[in-house]
Amino acid sequence: AEDRVTLPMSGGAPVPAQESPIKPAWQRWNDYGIASYLEGGGKRGNFKEAAAAFQKMLALGAKDAVPHALLNLGRVYFEEKDYPRATL
Repeated sequence: AEDRVTLPMSGGAPVPAQESPIKPAWQRWNDYGIASYLEGGGKRGNFKEAAAAFQKMLALGAKDAVPHALLNLGRVYFEEKDYPRATL
């Protein structure tokens, strides 16, 4: 993957608007959540950040995001051995 960001400089030219090429927004949150979940080789993932990202997907309210968010939240809760929440 590749990305580019232009930062403003004091006294420099204005920076044009910058947008992510990933549309819709929930897909970025899903990617971030998965990366957090897998961080450190899976079993040592950052589950708290992953769960927050998947919760953000639900908050965005996109119909297409809901199944992905719920499945990935279940994975996070299962890894944390929070079985009641994993099965909701």
